Amino acid sequence: MHSFLQDIRFASRMLVKNPGFTATAVICLALGFGANAAIFSIVSGVLMSPLPYPDAGDLVQVQVRSPDGAGRKASALNYEFWRRRAHAFDEPAALDGMVGGYNVHGTSAGDDALGAARVHGYMVTANYFEVLGVAPAHGRGFLPTEDDPGGPRVVVLSHGLWSRQFGADPGIVGGSVLLNDVPHTVVGVMPARFRGQPASDLWLPLPWEAQVGSGTYNYVVLARLRSGATLADAQADADRLYGEFIEAHPDRTSHGDSGIAVSSLLDVVIGDARQPLLVLFAAVALVLLIACANVAHLLLARAADRNGEMAVRIALGASRGRLLRQLLTESVLLALLSGMAGLLIAMWSFDALVAMLPDGLPRTDELRMDARAVGFTLALTLATGVLFGLAPAVRSFGLDVIRGLKDSAGRGRTFSGGRLGRGVLVSSEVALSLVLLIGAGLLVRTFQQLTAIDPGFATRQVLTAQLSMTGGRYATTDAVDEFRRRLEQRLDALPGVRAVATASNLPLEQPLNLPISLEGWQDRMQAVEYRLVSDRYFQAMEIALRAGRVFDATDAASAPAVVIVNEAFARQFFGDDDAIGQRLTVGFVEDRTREVVGVVGDVRAFSLKEESPATIYVPTGQAPDGITQIVNSFLPLHVVMSTEGDPLALAAAVRRESAAIDPAVPVTNVRTMEQIHGASIAQQRFWMGLIGGFALLALLLSAIGLYGVTSYAVARRTRDIGLRMALGARAGDVLRLVIGQGLKMTAIGVAIGLPVAFGATRFIAGLLYGVGATDPAVFTGIPLLMLAVATVACLVPARRAARIDPMTALRTE
Repeated sequence: MHSFLQDIRFASRMLVKNPGFTATAVICLALGFGANAAIFSIVSGVLMSPLPYPDAGDLVQVQVRSPDGAGRKASALNYEFWRRRAHAFDEPAALDGMVGGYNVHGTSAGDDALGAARVHGYMVTANYFEVLGVAPAHGRGFLPTEDDPGGPRVVVLSHGLWSRQFGADPGIVGGSVLLNDVPHTVVGVMPARFRGQPASDLWLPLPWEAQVGSGTYNYVVLARLRSGATLADAQADADRLYGEFIEAHPDRTSHGDSGIAVSSLLDVVIGDARQPLLVLFAAVALVLLIACANVAHLLLARAADRNGEMAVRIALGASRGRLLRQLLTESVLLALLSGMAGLLIAMWSFDALVAMLPDGLPRTDELRMDARAVGFTLALTLATGVLFGLAPAVRSFGLDVIRGLKDSAGRGRTFSGGRLGRGVLVSSEVALSLVLLIGAGLLVRTFQQLTAIDPGFATRQVLTAQLSMTGGRYATTDAVDEFRRRLEQRLDALPGVRAVATASNLPLEQPLNLPISLEGWQDRMQAVEYRLVSDRYFQAMEIALRAGRVFDATDAASAPAVVIVNEAFARQFFGDDDAIGQRLTVGFVEDRTREVVGVVGDVRAFSLKEESPATIYVPTGQAPDGITQIVNSFLPLHVVMSTEGDPLALAAAVRRESAAIDPAVPVTNVRTMEQIHGASIAQQRFWMGLIGGFALLALLLSAIGLYGVTSYAVARRTRDIGLRMALGARAGDVLRLVIGQGLKMTAIGVAIGLPVAFGATRFIAGLLYGVGATDPAVFTGIPLLMLAVATVACLVPARRAARIDPMTALRTE
């Protein structure tokens, strides 16, 4: 123990004695440790942490398996069958997979003092909270009879909604609130950490038995494995259930079912986030390896300068093992200092990093810098301290004591200095940086491809807002259309407004699919994208008219039923025939046939990556009341305003004019179409920016490493260079010699890194669009960039070498 403490004291003195070396090494490593700690916290929080439910590992989701192997929602009949006959999991819970929109305000007594709010809620079976294993913090959950058809109107609130809308008043339990103008009794409030699966603001009872005969596949089914059962047991039980279901209901298996899939709920929640997060973690690990390589060749150079010291210590009786321990102690102590600095960087930047995470990444509200991140950083610190300290420590075993003593006496100079080891480290840094830069380059090319796509609508100078028109007052098309007309008239009168319209949903956001039947199809139906729009929608959104006409004010409820289709619809259903004049019917909700009066340009409806689906546009005033009720339940009414100036300058006016018509209609989510367009590629922008930032950091570290090695080599070879110049070498020859050596190390790194990158980019193929994983432009441009950066990094020490005075150099030696 005494000798160990002596090693620590000596190592501390050596680090203090060389502040420049210590600061450089700590900064390089701290950046690597800090980035790894922050990214590990995100990866761990999303991928490895259990869900916030008791015994969360036992929770599964049961889905109907499609022919392609993907899981999809179940029908009420599926749920009822599984509930009665499952062996490997307890009685499952179900929720209606269509999230409902609810206006929450006041109480049944009409108290609107707290204002109105638009929230989202799910209808769930009575055992939903019991299956997840979480009891309400206040009140109770649902009773078994409350999910029966015609049961009482009750609701359970989330902690967030309870706090925001009702001031965390415990007296709300047992009281009444208005949901879409209908009184509901609050029976419970959930704990603060409970979000539900999926996350929700409130929960209502699901009368699932009334839907058993409907045949709609709209239910998310959750279950808990029975004691001792495994996921494999549950899957085997599900296979048995599928066979029995086919026998019992042969008429209900014509929907493309191919089985039942049982998945860990954690895997379902993570979804597609696993791959990009692991890619990000790999990228930041490469940055740390490069930082370690940088510090390793700093230590190698320092060890070469300490040959004399080590030789003296060996001559005085120190064993080589003792020297190895001392050098490792110094490197580990250096790593620990860097690790503490890295943790400070991670804690300082973590909240900002989480705020940058794109929408759609799961579990972001659960992310914390916790003890796991500290433990991971500590373990990483110790491992890397040994790793980058090993090369100079092992080198002490091969030390020539006689030459070292001459060095210490000033009568000799050891020129080797681990030159081969430092060259290997630099080439390794270049190879690792090349892999990161190529990955970042592919993501940049993907982002360029996405931003170059014409979405088919205007993204600039267009303001949008959501109006939640739910409840009995807006249960009919006439009522909604009256509100819409009045609002459009008021907004159209505002200065700076070019066109105003409304729509049931916007491009790049939540879709609405309904089946249609073309005249002459004889009961054959196919689902298409369905949009309710007012007459100036195409003008406000600048969607091109290809044939026929757009809607106008005459397309009212009493006028002949019309529809506009997009080019994708015309191609799919009419081919080379003229779409104008064709007739179709919207299945299940309409009993009249619509005539196609126009064809408009295609619009990227779901995402920029996906081609436009077949879409029909129906005038808002001609929608059946049933469609209006469906839209109001799940989709807010969207106002669209084309403006002459800054669209957001009119945001307050939209709220004011809407409130003047009906103050009970909440106006939310006021955004520009430019913001919506940007949000659709936010994930690609995030991964590109973060991985690109790490790649640039890796490039900088590699350049610093190459500069340091080249500068050290020039300093060690001063006599050699002076002798060459004395024998006739010119400054240009010295420049070519020094830069050539640096480029040789870089070229070796590029030669190693290219095949590695060629294989590694396959792992990010799922993040790419419009560019191959082996894009020639990226695989050619990045190596050229590396060589250019290497030339710049070597230029300063090369110019210094070219200015060496031969006589001064020879006299010094």
